[in-house]
Amino acid sequence: MAITTKNRKQLKAYFVKNAIPTEGNFSDLVDAQLNQAEDGVFKLPGEPLSVVAAPGDQRRALRFYSTYPAANPDWQISLAPAQDPGDPASARPGFGVSDGAGRARLYIDPSTGNLGVGTNAPSDRLTVSGGDLRIEGDGYHRLKVLAFNAGVELVARNPGGTPHIDFTQGQLDSPDYGLRLIATDNNTLHLQGGQGAPTLRVQGDLVVDGAQNKLDTREQGSATIRAHDLAFGHSGRRGAPGRALVDSGDALVFNFGADWKSAAIHSPLTVNGALTVEGAVHAKGAVNAPAGLNFQGSVAHIDADGALYRHTDGQVYLTVDDTLYIRDLGAKDVAATFNTDQGNLHLKNRISARALGIGLGDADPAGPLEVRVAGSGGGWDRLVVTANAAWGNGNQHVTIGAGGGAGIMMHNAHIPWIAEEKRASIRYGMSQPNKIWWDVGLREDDSFHFATSAGGTPLAVRRGGIAVGGDLTVSGGVTTSGLQVNGALTVHGALNKLDVSEQGVATIRAADLFFGHSGRRGAPGRALVDNKDALVLNFGADWKSAEIHSPLTVHGDATITGSLRVGAWSLEATATALLIKCGAQIVARFATEHDRFQIYRNVNGQGPYFYYNSHGVFGA
Repeated sequence: MAITTKNRKQLKAYFVKNAIPTEGNFSDLVDAQLNQAEDGVFKLPGEPLSVVAAPGDQRRALRFYSTYPAANPDWQISLAPAQDPGDPASARPGFGVSDGAGRARLYIDPSTGNLGVGTNAPSDRLTVSGGDLRIEGDGYHRLKVLAFNAGVELVARNPGGTPHIDFTQGQLDSPDYGLRLIATDNNTLHLQGGQGAPTLRVQGDLVVDGAQNKLDTREQGSATIRAHDLAFGHSGRRGAPGRALVDSGDALVFNFGADWKSAAIHSPLTVNGALTVEGAVHAKGAVNAPAGLNFQGSVAHIDADGALYRHTDGQVYLTVDDTLYIRDLGAKDVAATFNTDQGNLHLKNRISARALGIGLGDADPAGPLEVRVAGSGGGWDRLVVTANAAWGNGNQHVTIGAGGGAGIMMHNAHIPWIAEEKRASIRYGMSQPNKIWWDVGLREDDSFHFATSAGGTPLAVRRGGIAVGGDLTVSGGVTTSGLQVNGALTVHGALNKLDVSEQGVATIRAADLFFGHSGRRGAPGRALVDNKDALVLNFGADWKSAEIHSPLTVHGDATITGSLRVGAWSLEATATALLIKCGAQIVARFATEHDRFQIYRNVNGQGPYFYYNSHGVFGA
């Protein structure tokens, strides 16, 4: 666009001394002025300056240029701005600010008063399209939603989207986030940590509604169950559970009272102290004793019985008559012979000493010591003892480096880090007929896992606590500073016992839940009462007040019979009105009376005040 009228210097040249202006000169002078009737800019007496929009779909009223001439303005004001400058059908009546290319930047809807940023179709009081909403600056800032019914909604429109709230201490995006509260679907809410495993601390009560499958008890890295008896029972004998563990003072008793006919341990058992067996010892598999077998008895008894005993002087005696023979079952030839008269040991083709080491059953040992037995091959038919630095501390450690075996027992065993598999663990298995094996040990995130080849992690021990992937049943008491339950949590009996049942439901069967501070233990308050139609918190006002030190979400209606206080502010209801107060001062009033809304100038609940009445009239 170009301005075709003359500038002031040109016009003045027409009317200098001795000049004779022509009709065209006067026409240029007239055209150079703004005409209220033709140009859409006018000033009525007593009224402000007025601008009439130009014709066209967007009804543009003003253009702003930082410099002129220019191909496009910098900003434009339109009374029917278009969302798409190239689509006239996207124009909507309203007050709009667009850039030089006609793209919508700011819009006010005349019918609703809604404000749109980047859109001319705001669906709410403030709609931001294609960008983020940021509140920043020094000091303390809050996003406030003050209403009789208030809420914040996060909606992910894309299928599989995950609406979330991030809590971060530090600069924006550094770190990415600290804690993230994320909804993976419409039924599941997760707490994730951007810099490690998150910690959820509940300073008040923790209520679990619905089925859960995990119980995580943490107290400075230890799980504590305070109960002299740990009652445990299979589902088939639930009415009379056995006493699995009993604290009998000086001893911790397993299977107290022989409630079970036998106690089976399906994994290696390590006893760091003395082991006393009052009955017979039956070993269906191999017996491994790295520290030796000690048999107490006298020399006369050993001579008479010819058995293996440890004498009271600390010496071990094996008494045989002349020769000790070792042979294969059913074999004619003896594999090993020890002559006690001469002290000679004879072995048949079973020990090989090579430059690399000693092989038992192998003429070419792969390390300083190799034991090879009949097997399927591929390393599973041999035991190689060697040394390497796989533990990662710069030292060479004696290591079982290859092969497989059953019944191997090691004292002070160390499992090295397997870098390619990112683990330091032991694998147990396989079970029959499901072919499942367990992997137990350290993982890359410093946690200790009990996992199976079938997938999942039934148990994980982390620096922050213990995570149980399945149901956890506790028949004794549980004391914890933090509790996470993803499975069923059921409590039977007194408040010092926790019994998690198999059904996946956490249930406290009591009409009253009594709770008391240690200073008032003799008369605990009634914290929760099942009042049939209502669940009552702080029944009978046993406490002066009830405080919640964390966000509170109410999925149904919230009814308040008294006042609602937020800091110094409060909402108080009468029979026909709702008062907004700051301290004792009445700021505003909503009512069903003629004046539906009042704001008091002197915050005293009396006139003068601004009002909006039932006739739709505003006034003061």
